[in-house]
Amino acid sequence: MSIQKKKEPENNTGKINRQAYHKEMAETDTDPGDIELADVLDVETVQRLMDKHYKLTHIGMAIVDLKGDPLVMTGWQEICLKFHRVHPETAKNCQESDRFFSRNVEQGRFNLYKCKNNMWDIATPIFIGEKQLGNLFFGQFFFDDEAVDEDFFREQARRYGFDEERYIAALKKVPRFSRKKVEEAMDYYIELLKIITNLSFGRIKLAELTDRLKTREAQFRAIFETAEDSIFIKDRDLRYIRVNPAMERLFGKKSEAISHLTDTDLFGVGAGEHVMASDRRVLNGETVEEFPTKPVNGVEKSFHTIKVPLRDENGKIKGLCGIARDITARKRAEDEIRIAKNRAEAANKAKTEFLATMSHELRTPLNGVIGFSEILQKTGLDENQQEFLDIVLQSAHNLLDLISDILDFSKIESNKLELITDKADIRELVEKTMEVVKYRAREKDLALVSDVKKNFPGIVSLDDLRFKQVLLNLLTNAIKFTETGSVKLSVEKRWIDEEKKKVKLHFSVKDTGIGIKPEDQKKIFETFSQVDMSFTRKFGGTGLGLAISKQLLNKMGSEIGLKSSTGKGSDFFFDLVLPYFDEVGPRETLTESAFSPKSESAPAGLSGKKVLIVEDDRINMRFAKTALSKLSKELILLEAENGEEAFELFQRESPDLIFMDIVMPEVDGYQAAEKIREYNKEIPIIALTAKALAEDREESLQHGMDDYLSKPVSVDAIRDMIVKYL
Repeated sequence: MSIQKKKEPENNTGKINRQAYHKEMAETDTDPGDIELADVLDVETVQRLMDKHYKLTHIGMAIVDLKGDPLVMTGWQEICLKFHRVHPETAKNCQESDRFFSRNVEQGRFNLYKCKNNMWDIATPIFIGEKQLGNLFFGQFFFDDEAVDEDFFREQARRYGFDEERYIAALKKVPRFSRKKVEEAMDYYIELLKIITNLSFGRIKLAELTDRLKTREAQFRAIFETAEDSIFIKDRDLRYIRVNPAMERLFGKKSEAISHLTDTDLFGVGAGEHVMASDRRVLNGETVEEFPTKPVNGVEKSFHTIKVPLRDENGKIKGLCGIARDITARKRAEDEIRIAKNRAEAANKAKTEFLATMSHELRTPLNGVIGFSEILQKTGLDENQQEFLDIVLQSAHNLLDLISDILDFSKIESNKLELITDKADIRELVEKTMEVVKYRAREKDLALVSDVKKNFPGIVSLDDLRFKQVLLNLLTNAIKFTETGSVKLSVEKRWIDEEKKKVKLHFSVKDTGIGIKPEDQKKIFETFSQVDMSFTRKFGGTGLGLAISKQLLNKMGSEIGLKSSTGKGSDFFFDLVLPYFDEVGPRETLTESAFSPKSESAPAGLSGKKVLIVEDDRINMRFAKTALSKLSKELILLEAENGEEAFELFQRESPDLIFMDIVMPEVDGYQAAEKIREYNKEIPIIALTAKALAEDREESLQHGMDDYLSKPVSVDAIRDMIVKYL
């Protein structure tokens, strides 16, 4: 049962005029914004007030916010607290009543509602302006003109398992009010709440205003204290009364020493009078902007100055405020920009050196991991051992790829990566790249297809290493994100200019994988970015491959493109305009045997040959010795832990070949090589180092070495050097 009461104006009754109330609240200079009832209500004061009111009237009430949390509560009846709000079903009746009030009460009205627990409740909304913040509940009572159906409550006690006598005793404590008293109480509460909320909200707005003033004052003080420009305030006599630290620094004087001085005191009579003449214009109400030149501590300086009048609360000019910028600082700013640029370049160089160092430190242990794993592969292993070793090798190579990617990205980012172009067979490069990834495709039962058209010349000029890197990134990505179906690499001619000897080729890597959403297709080319971190967990990777490919293609004068459909696959493509050369004779077709393992038989003629290994890392030393021993038992192996020992062994043993580490204590590999070259120009010296940048190879050759191997080094690479130089 619900009765909604509307409080209309009555003469001299003190009842609510709803329209006047609404207008008054709407016109208050307040904005409720995102505040809640707890923000505007002085809860402690209202609680004390309501407790005293309850002692006088025995009318219980509660003030509840829109979330249903009670902020003020007094005189709540025992039958509610110990019975109705405790049992799940009767509590449900109470909650139904609460919800009804929350969604149906209108401003300026109150609802009188008899809940399913057969007791009266009343609610009136609490508004600030147009925003409702909560409700006032007045309830758990009977009217004195109605009969209380005790049998209903006894039946309810039995139904819900209440202690019947205690329940009826609680019922008899429920107050009974006249209908007039209820209306008068609601008038009182509504008027009281209006006063309380207005006062509370006014207090908050006053506090906010005070905070804003404090904030503005703090902001002005922060600007005044920290500004690089000189800021000053003068009184009507044109004497300085306040200057900021920048002006103190300009004159080399404390504020106290400048205060009460005039401009003639600071700049001399001539310059000072000129400044004061413009100040008088400001005191007449003008805003003056000027570019004076004034002597400061004997040095002529030019300023850009703006001065405005300062007024009191009555609008009367009481002085002026000015700000002066030293224009001569522009040159200083240019110097600072140049210094900042040099610092940025130094920081970039430091980053590159750091990455190179980290690469060296990571490659050094990887050399032992990969090297001994390769040696171990050639021993008698059972099937499980072979599988586990393959996993170790694959993991080590994955880590090596990551290190290489990070180095490549660093070089691209610092604009230090240079393309090295040379003649190359485009079809052979494609086939070699396909050979690298075919095992990965075979593991996933994917069809790996190569479609290279024959209607264009195959010998072109490009950086074959970086070209293969792009293709390899695209192919490995396609295989990684394709579970079933195929991966296809296509190459076709767009056009050919026979006069300029240039051909435009279109490259496409198409898969039947998971595809990429349109909104994610730009993101995947960003550094360290993947569409979803769950992909990283499932498929692995760092998000560098595509970013590096994009940058490499940009250096080649191309752009990478993408067409993709979620769940159907992706097509990554790019075009290259390449110089080409006329082919002479038939091209040899790359066969499977071209990629078969090298012969493991020992090269001939190694008997008595001495090989000096210079390496400060014991594990890498042991790997090099093991690899060379397996290559030939006839080799005589010499060991040195640093460049000084290497030079001594060179002089004493006259080795036939030297494998030289670069980074070593005491005397490094470069110093040792230069020292050896002073005595022997012919002995082959091979750099065997974890320094992996392109410039490291060049630097090794410049210091007198004949060749270069970057760690981790394979057994086959060591064999190749032995064959080449011995």
